[in-house]
Amino acid sequence: MVDIVDPRGTLRSNTDGAGPLTVTVTLRRAGLVVLTSHGEIDLYTAPILREAMAAQEKVARMVLDLAAIEFCGVAGARVLDEGADRARDHGGRLSLVVATVGVRRLLQLTGLDRRVPTYPDLSTALFVEGLGLAPTGSEEDAGESPVPP
Repeated sequence: MVDIVDPRGTLRSNTDGAGPLTVTVTLRRAGLVVLTSHGEIDLYTAPILREAMAAQEKVARMVLDLAAIEFCGVAGARVLDEGADRARDHGGRLSLVVATVGVRRLLQLTGLDRRVPTYPDLSTALFVEGLGLAPTGSEEDAGESPVPP
């Protein structure tokens, strides 16, 4: 696996046999960071997500936008669980944006949906978390798909 970090804070995975994963810091304000992920989270790409989350662990609130995640396996669920624990250990909070049935089902099966606040889109996550922030510019499109019933 080759990890590429570019100056904008994007982590990319270039793997053989696995779909790519990108994790980008799309919004950063005092005490808040939004990480937006695209692609697949599996055994080979989960370390990319873990690294991106760990790099932001000292912020009070982290919103992880998974709206564009096409697949998330058990390795991804493990990273999300670890990230929620790390956030709590540092006095912070992790929230998730989930827009696909597959990712939502994984969170239900693992019980993560009961431990980590989950929202259908980024605007709702930012509003409900009490931040009163609406994404602007390129962040506006991230996570705008509602969770199917």
